[in-house]
Amino acid sequence: MRLDTVSRSGLLIFTAAGVLALALWTAIGYALQASEREALARADTQGRNLARSMAENLASSVRAIDLVLLHLRDDWIASTLPFPEQVARHQAKLKREHVAQLIIAAADGRVAYSSLPGFEGVNVSDRPFFKGHKELHQRELQLGAPTLEPGLKQLTIAFTRPIYDRQERFAGVLALLIAPPALERVYNEIDLGDDATITLVRADGQILARSHDLARISAVSLTDIPGLGAGVAPAGSYRRMARTDGVERLYSYQQIPGYPLTIFVGQALGTVLAPYRTQRASYLTAGAVATALLAAVALLLVQREREREKMRLNRARLEAELRESEERFRLIAENIDEVVWSADVMGGKNFYISPGYERIWGRSRLSLQDNPRSYADAIHPEDREHVLADLQAEKSGQPFEHEYRIVLPDGSLRWIWDRRYPVRAESGEVIRYVGAAQDVTKRKLAEQALREKIAHLQLVYDTSSAAIFDLDVRGVITHANRRMAQMFALPLERLIGSEYAQHLHPDECESGRSQMLALIEGRMDALDRERRYRREDGSEFWGRVTGRRICGASGEIAGLVGVIVDITETRQAEDALRRNEARLRELFETFPIAVAHVDKAERLTFANRYYRESYGEDYAGRTVREFVGDKVYAVLQPIIERALAGEVVQYEHSFVGDNGQINTRALRYIPDRDAAGEVVGFFALREDITDRRRAEEQIFKLSADLEWRVHERTSQLSAANAALLSEVNERRLAEKAALDLAERLQNMTRRLGEAQELERRRLAAELHDGVGSHLAAIGLNLVILQKQLAQGNTANMQRRLSELIALIDQAKANAKEISIDLRPLLLEDRDLLPALEEYARKFEGSTGIEVRVSGENSRGRLPADEKIALFRIAQEALTNCAKHARASVVAIEFNSHADHLVLSVSDDGVGLDLTGIDRANQGLGLLSMQERAEAIGGRWQIESAPGKGTRVSVSVGVSAGAARI
Repeated sequence: MRLDTVSRSGLLIFTAAGVLALALWTAIGYALQASEREALARADTQGRNLARSMAENLASSVRAIDLVLLHLRDDWIASTLPFPEQVARHQAKLKREHVAQLIIAAADGRVAYSSLPGFEGVNVSDRPFFKGHKELHQRELQLGAPTLEPGLKQLTIAFTRPIYDRQERFAGVLALLIAPPALERVYNEIDLGDDATITLVRADGQILARSHDLARISAVSLTDIPGLGAGVAPAGSYRRMARTDGVERLYSYQQIPGYPLTIFVGQALGTVLAPYRTQRASYLTAGAVATALLAAVALLLVQREREREKMRLNRARLEAELRESEERFRLIAENIDEVVWSADVMGGKNFYISPGYERIWGRSRLSLQDNPRSYADAIHPEDREHVLADLQAEKSGQPFEHEYRIVLPDGSLRWIWDRRYPVRAESGEVIRYVGAAQDVTKRKLAEQALREKIAHLQLVYDTSSAAIFDLDVRGVITHANRRMAQMFALPLERLIGSEYAQHLHPDECESGRSQMLALIEGRMDALDRERRYRREDGSEFWGRVTGRRICGASGEIAGLVGVIVDITETRQAEDALRRNEARLRELFETFPIAVAHVDKAERLTFANRYYRESYGEDYAGRTVREFVGDKVYAVLQPIIERALAGEVVQYEHSFVGDNGQINTRALRYIPDRDAAGEVVGFFALREDITDRRRAEEQIFKLSADLEWRVHERTSQLSAANAALLSEVNERRLAEKAALDLAERLQNMTRRLGEAQELERRRLAAELHDGVGSHLAAIGLNLVILQKQLAQGNTANMQRRLSELIALIDQAKANAKEISIDLRPLLLEDRDLLPALEEYARKFEGSTGIEVRVSGENSRGRLPADEKIALFRIAQEALTNCAKHARASVVAIEFNSHADHLVLSVSDDGVGLDLTGIDRANQGLGLLSMQERAEAIGGRWQIESAPGKGTRVSVSVGVSAGAARI
């Protein structure tokens, strides 16, 4: 009955161990699945962000190359200067964009111009880029496949645009041969691990650039890959085995708006899943070790239960048999697994030994009877001495037991547990010993395996990267690993026995003690928070501490166990990111336009200074309706709905200001999307373009005035022709004068248009080269920083943050310079003379020409439009000095008289020959200064001679008169 009970207990032990093992492996499987999904999702997000940033950067580069193409094509068509001089003006941009060669092919396919000697006259009519423009009439920008140019001995990509003459006839092709590094120059800065690729692909599947092996795989077509073709999403990701090298990768792609190009970022699945596989190996090893420990513990418990029960049964049976009869003793001994024996103390001979001896010792009982010494010979030599010493002590009459090893005839070893009990005569004398020997080899091997597992767990404890420690109920550290001693810079023997609270930062001591007490008393189930710690040398660090209670066998609280992870570098990185965010906000604050951000619930999350000046400072958490009022919101509501639907909305709004004049604002609403492409809000941009519109109206008025003058002059000439019809010579002179005037007016109108176009191009180039390139670089650095933050690479993060801060400062400076050039803010709160002095200092710093400013303030006598006109005239005069005069000193004088004001700019340069210059053929700079002076009712005059410098003067307030040259 009792043996049945023991069997049921063993079954329960094995069942519990199996349930625990099943729960352990289920948890490991779930954790590994979640880790794999997280690794793939993190790599997908990183790839999408990187593809989007690189697409923006590449679009900026392609636009820059296309802008150079357009400028050069216009210069070739206009032919105002020798074309090599035109190319020289763009040399810096050509070099920056890695242009290997500039070619202009005529309509017949012959090279009419080449930036490299020896190519003139070469026939390129069979080249794909020439055929595409001539035969297929492709007018937009074309990008050719990477081709090995024999003359250049390197791979190049042809950026081409067709050339048409003024009659819209095909006149040739302009081609820039770009080395692939121009499109790959940021690839090497991206570290995505082994076998990662970044590829630029044309819409037809042609590979244009690749992070490596471009020459080997440039001929491979990728027409059937996702991300290409009509109707595909502009961005996305997929998994695929690469046809070029057979590596399975996770690809993220982003189409480049405005161009038939797509960026593909491929991360090798081996690299992406490397952390997951390392974690899987660790989990599987830990699970196997834990399962083995569970099995060993279960076996040990069952074995011990069985041994204890057998010992009790055997002892009871032996005692019963000894009391009843020797025959009964033999019967019991022969049916148990143990060796039972009885020996005479005096004679030293065996009375009896059970058959178990033959099974355990591997020797016959008869051999033992013939040679009692064979029992001792079977004991392992290392154990024989102490066992025989115990045998000599049998006469003392004390029971004893010991463990020893025996060597079987086949050379194998077994562990024996031997117990001996004395049998006394009625006089109390020991007359014999009885005993039992049990084979405990399995138990000894299990104990040895358990000790090895415990040693392994202790090694893991000591080599952990986190600090692990135990506290008693008083808060004293009773145990700690080596990592904790390293973290606190203390010897382990000094750390153990010290109070945990004394290692906290003084600001954390009170809260640390109270939470430790709450955890011990059961008012808290667990502790998990960030704390500051202080080392003995006074240095500090941040750590995340987790704590749990330790309960004894009876359920009482024996202490606490805690784990500390050093998070100092993480906190420093978070602080650096917060400072970077503050710098970005400062950049928005300095923008010369109003900027605000609205989330999906129509609540304002940010508004810069220009925006708050219009609607108020209290914007945080308020909706757009609350911030701008119901009247303005009624106008904005449909526009907000379109922006939240993902549409970019822009329009202009005109209104009458407080001064009674019409003001105009340009408004733009740009959707804000998250990493998945979902709209989470929008950016609202508002720019005051009143001055620009007024300038356009002024130009329109000047054009109308010119047309009226032409009409009036034509009428006068017609009347003169009718009156002097008989005088042929005078009639011819009148006709020639009329034609000259018409040509002059037409030339003036054309130059005004060219000036506007030139200003637009200059502004576009400055925005691209300055603010655009810096913002693209900022976006790319943020993607790289996000990856390095996930990897914990602190050194590279610090370097990237420093570069990012420098780029933000440069973007701020460029935006400020463009804003000042568009509208001279110096005149907003200053008089004309101080504004000219500050501009002169800036001009000296950029050109090295000395500028002397003298005169007196106008004391508020000048209206705003006259101040701006005079300031622009001085700017143009200084620009002409820098470009043409080769002067060393420039003098600016501003004199205020009773009835008029005079501004003059004089230089000591090479001067001009004014004998052949009149209003019809004067330069664009002189014409713009003259027109500005006439627009404000002033008189403009220029005085110059070769070698004697030049003097430009403007009088305001005098009677109107013609400009004099």
